[in-house]
Amino acid sequence: MIEPFLALAAAQVGPAAGPGCTFDTAVPADVRQMAEEPARWLDRCVRIEGYVSYNRFYADVAGYYSYVASDYADRRNDGWLGLYPWRRYGFRGPMRRGSVVGIVHDCETDQERAEAETPGGFIMMTGFCHYRYGLVLRPAIFRPGAPADFVRQVGDEARLRFGDLQTESEVGPAPPEVRGLAARFVAAVAARDEQALNQLVSFSNEVGRPLDRRRLAARRAFLIGDGGSPLSVLRPGSTSLQSAFFRTRRPQDAASESPSYGWHACYCRTADCTGLWPISDADATADPTRPYLCIQMYSEHNPRLAPNKIAVTRAAPYPIEPERTAFRRQSDSFRR
Repeated sequence: MIEPFLALAAAQVGPAAGPGCTFDTAVPADVRQMAEEPARWLDRCVRIEGYVSYNRFYADVAGYYSYVASDYADRRNDGWLGLYPWRRYGFRGPMRRGSVVGIVHDCETDQERAEAETPGGFIMMTGFCHYRYGLVLRPAIFRPGAPADFVRQVGDEARLRFGDLQTESEVGPAPPEVRGLAARFVAAVAARDEQALNQLVSFSNEVGRPLDRRRLAARRAFLIGDGGSPLSVLRPGSTSLQSAFFRTRRPQDAASESPSYGWHACYCRTADCTGLWPISDADATADPTRPYLCIQMYSEHNPRLAPNKIAVTRAAPYPIEPERTAFRRQSDSFRR
């Protein structure tokens, strides 16, 4: 007898669409229209045009930012959806533009159906629906086109449209404990105080990576601002710093948290970062290709407590923006 959660896993990744759903038979669709009336589109064979990266589809750059936003629950399928690729059509590799066909499903609806079919069974969603809810295509067949040239977005217009960072003018001043922790970090970098920095800083995108001698040396140089580290702007003798504090916008139904939760401190690495600050939590990094560097204050054990640690992300998340556009202000589109 197959256990219920194994049966569901098989149903999730198998070619449920069948041979009838092809590029010739699929109905042209728009993700945002589908999100407005999802029930009308469920179980239909559709074709969508946009950008594919691994198991995700983005209609445009706004769809990417809506997906990565911390408040994605409030922007459900606003230009994005999940994919269950048919086994012969993997989507690994750089982001590409192209056409996708598949049967429209909804993670919650699929789970409810599975629960109804296996009363009392343990249901575990697999693939995209294991981590997110919303619309998916399964199985999805991808017809790739040209590689996509991803350009990260900047400026208040983009931030307000589809970003997830809020300014102090919108949410009020950063709490004293946030400013105090950021000041301690800046002072430690300026003093090359390795002990203080090692106690303060967590490298948020390097969890689990082995710290051999080479990596330890690179981390040390980064923290004290040596060897091209973007933190060098915090060292004594640097030009006067332009700085800004941002708070990550949370879902409307999120539980209340400490006023000090979700704050980023950003420092300009150029003469003026007006119009160049990050618009998204995902872009608030210390990546050397950014015209700014950002750190995030957080509580190590409980988000309702005052922050005591600083998270630093040294590399921008995938997809990677070409260096030739990294410091430039761009229109809100992917480029081919």
